[in-house]
Amino acid sequence: MNLVTIPRASTPTLSASTVNYGDSVTINTNRLSTDFTHNMWASFSGEAVTIGNAYTTSATWTVPLTMMNKIPNATSSFCTIYVDTYSGGTFIGTKTVVLNITVPSTIVPTISTKTHAEAVDGLFANIGGYVQSLSKIRATLVGAGSYGSTITGYEITIDGKTYGGSDVTSDVITSSGSSTITYKITDSRGRTETGTNAITILAYAQPNLTSFSVVRKVGATTT
Repeated sequence: MNLVTIPRASTPTLSASTVNYGDSVTINTNRLSTDFTHNMWASFSGEAVTIGNAYTTSATWTVPLTMMNKIPNATSSFCTIYVDTYSGGTFIGTKTVVLNITVPSTIVPTISTKTHAEAVDGLFANIGGYVQSLSKIRATLVGAGSYGSTITGYEITIDGKTYGGSDVTSDVITSSGSSTITYKITDSRGRTETGTNAITILAYAQPNLTSFSVVRKVGATTT
């Protein structure tokens, strides 16, 4: 007695359970018949992403970097890969497999502008540089997120003191010589980027009285 063949949808497996955005993963169909072909697509944050059609034993898919725009506040997520099985033109069924995806460590916010200037009116014009015990430095910072992230924090460190904000004015500078202003931004994924500007501070100390003497003069006589 010959039994009727019952077609069964292919059960997909992945070459890796976790990959970075921008990396590739192989989807193995594990088909039960050489007559089977497969159409594949992925569902990610409510959006359908086409992988391709008419695959036989496997497909290699590169996860689009643009998918990171859907997770501006996270460093990882997952997508469901759908494998539709066909025998000739007849649809057999669909099975799925889940792929975990992570944001590469290279995806960080960017600093576009970092400036510094004398904040004490007239001081730089008269002396031509930052001056110890006299200067205050105004520093500004402009940054941008990457693939959907937004900037959530700004920090600027001047003369060893850290100030929060993208436009800050330091206290009076107490050091002299070579110094570094450090700029830091943090995005909504918790990723950071830093930049620096090197400056020179002229040594200066306010004049002070170290000793004095007093004499009394009466007429032509000094005592």
